[in-house]
This record gives sequence, structure tokens and C-alpha cells, in this order.
Amino acid sequence: VAAAAAEHSDGNIARFFAENWTGKALLAVGFLIWLGGYLVQSIADNQLRRFVKTKQAGEILQTGLWKYSRHPNYFGEIVMWWGLFTMVAYLPGGGWAVFSPLLITYLIVFVSGVPMLERKKAGQPEWEAYKKRTSMLVPWKPGREE
Repeated sequence: VAAAAAEHSDGNIARFFAENWTGKALLAVGFLIWLGGYLVQSIADNQLRRFVKTKQAGEILQTGLWKYSRHPNYFGEIVMWWGLFTMVAYLPGGGWAVFSPLLITYLIVFVSGVPMLERKKAGQPEWEAYKKRTSMLVPWKPGREE
């Protein structure tokens, strides 16, 4: 971000952001978005790492963030990319950066992340019940047990 700001100003990054309130706001909001995604991904990965150490065959992680999303770590990853885009969107040419989070979101949701893991678990009764009550990606209040 700093290098791009310097390239499209007189080289004084502090002046660039001091004179561009919109740029400052987007940088701050983007950082907060990125930080939120980082925290979600880190917490989810830590919960998964601890679970894997003690899990029994066929057991599914359904506590912590995993109670609210089947893939909270992927959600955090996607949010981080959107935060990065938000940070650079105001810079000249920054709009082109939208292709990064769009591509990551597409790949995780439709190609390599979620679909591969969901196919691997498909048909397992405990997984199917978990799938019915738990949001695929965005953490959300779990549905009711049937």
C-alpha cells in the first residue's frame, strides 16, 4: 500500500493520506476488515489443529467457530483478501485489485476449498446432519436439530 501511494504522489506517503480523507478511511476500514478475517482464520485453524490431535474416527468438529460455519478458516481467508482490496481501492489503478478477492472467493467457494472437503465428507450421517444445520461459509446461528 505504501509503495503504491508513494508511486502515485510526490513520494510523501504521509501527505498522500493526509490529503486524501477517502483514502485514509478506506485504508483504516480495509485494515479492520483484514484484521477481522485474520482473527477468524487464526482462531478457526487453531481450533482445528487442537481437534485433530484428539479426534476419533468419523468425528466432526462442531464447537467454537465451527458451530457457526462449516469452513470458518476459509471465511477468514476470503475476508482478509477483501480487506486488502479495500485498503488499495482508492489508489490510482487500485480498482483492478478487485480481481484478487474475486478470484480467491471463486476458487475457495466453487473449485478447490469448500467443494473438495464437502465431497470427501458427503454421505456420512453425522456430516449430513451438521451440514443441514450449519452455514457453509459465513458464520451464522445454527439451525435446529431435526
